[in-house]
Amino acid sequence: MIILILFIWINCIAQSENKIDWKSDLEYLKKELPQKHTNLFFKMSQNEFISEINNLIQQVPYLSDYEVADRLLQHIAKIGDTHTSINFGRLNASDKLLPYNLYWFNDGLYILAVKQGFENLLGKKLIEINGFKIEQIVDSLSTLLPLDNSAGVKSSVPKIAGFLPHLIYFGFTNGGKIKLKIEDTDGNNSIVEISDTELKDNRWIGYEPDSIAFCWKNKGKYFVEQYFTDDSIYYLQYNICRSKEMEQRFGDRKKAKDLPSFIEFEKNVFNTIRNKPIKKFIVDLRFNGGGTSDQGTDFVNKLKDNKEINQKGKLFVITGKQTFSSGLVNVMDFKNKTQATFIGEETSGKPNHYGDVRFLTLPSSELRISYSTKYFKYSDKDMDSFEPDSVIETTFLDYKKGIDPVYEYIRKLK
Repeated sequence: MIILILFIWINCIAQSENKIDWKSDLEYLKKELPQKHTNLFFKMSQNEFISEINNLIQQVPYLSDYEVADRLLQHIAKIGDTHTSINFGRLNASDKLLPYNLYWFNDGLYILAVKQGFENLLGKKLIEINGFKIEQIVDSLSTLLPLDNSAGVKSSVPKIAGFLPHLIYFGFTNGGKIKLKIEDTDGNNSIVEISDTELKDNRWIGYEPDSIAFCWKNKGKYFVEQYFTDDSIYYLQYNICRSKEMEQRFGDRKKAKDLPSFIEFEKNVFNTIRNKPIKKFIVDLRFNGGGTSDQGTDFVNKLKDNKEINQKGKLFVITGKQTFSSGLVNVMDFKNKTQATFIGEETSGKPNHYGDVRFLTLPSSELRISYSTKYFKYSDKDMDSFEPDSVIETTFLDYKKGIDPVYEYIRKLK
């Protein structure tokens, strides 16, 4: 499903002062990626990989920089490894971002942040762009990303749905005026016109719900714990597999001092387990997109030996469409080692997957390519996703009212 439409407007962009030498970049990629990836041709044949790059090299003189990059995105996506992808780097210019950020709720794509001056878009559902249904746009944009399942589409496509060059590439706009069809919570539709000349302001404003659920309030934290006295529920939210200790061990020691300590967090958790009555113990991994899985695995190993917590009907793990990579590894740790019950949404990652990511940078465009160096197997069954025992999804109205339906479902379970 590769759609190629050439536009004069974007070709003008390509004739920039710093013209990218795409031929040398593509030759470099053709040589280096097969050598560095642990098994690049597990899905795509070597002949197909080389043939498509050679074909793109032939087309370079007739394409803009963004068209070359999008063609390359589609090619890398077909490799089929969600950890092998492209970071747009210097091509990802802020003045090419439409003035909205989207989140995919159960009932559609909603605008949760806007550039200053477009506050009238906040909290609205995006229905169409220039007369094209959002479903058609999502279908096309999905070809730019390595995706394993529908949860991956819901998690990743909203992040690129406001990038103007992508929309131009598929023919959804040619720049100039962009018309958005939006819908409010009462079902009323309206049209908002945006000019591409209005995209320079990069000051963002977030949507303010009537109330905010605990999980959303703490979404930006690495990890957080809370004991809810009224229900005797102990709730841990683990949003990223990173910490002071992991950064000291695997990353930048200077950055480590500014990060929270997982060791201290863990001490607090087991101290609470010893000293509080706990009817239900919840570990929320729905926003965890990865990092380094080691500390999470060590934590699960300690928790599995705690007979007071590791019980069916007492230990719960929340998953979601943003659960990916090392976050999913820790989900599988719970699955394989504990009596946990899983609630929420299916994950965007596969239990068995390529990972342990490294990077190479294309010399001229400076695009950064991630690639996998290992294969991880956590299930005897090769599943496209991890599906929880009970699927509970969040609507925009839930978010607006400060309701977490997943937490409420667990809280009410007998």
